[in-house]
Amino acid sequence: MQEFQVVDAKMVKLDKKGNRIKIDKNAFIPFDYLIINVGLIDTEFEFWIIQISILQNTQFINGLYSIDDPYLYQHFKRTGFKNNNIDLLTRKKKPQNIAIYGNTLSTITFMNGLLNRGVHPSRIHYVIPPKTFKKIDKI
Repeated sequence: MQEFQVVDAKMVKLDKKGNRIKIDKNAFIPFDYLIINVGLIDTEFEFWIIQISILQNTQFINGLYSIDDPYLYQHFKRTGFKNNNIDLLTRKKKPQNIAIYGNTLSTITFMNGLLNRGVHPSRIHYVIPPKTFKKIDKI
């Protein structure tokens, strides 16, 4: 039986150096790869994007991907080369982890693709942000 780790929490901090995310339950989730879902408005990412835009020479951040990237599949396909993303996630000795943050069908589809490529479910950490609804006052 395959199992996922599903966390119903909000990411409150991204620790890039420590390769982990802090969630609102005062806990950390380690990752080697972090997939961010489309449409998220998060103050942590807003601050982070501002910081990234200041760094003119920075073109990418290693290990951080957007589920919106039309070429995401190229980063997670088998290439035959050692140390590509899928090989790092599926290797026998010290396999890496992947954290997926979001709550849309795209995230579920992406996780299914990882499973189909041989990634063990214990390597996948699925973080579901809390639903936020605006209260509508009755007139």
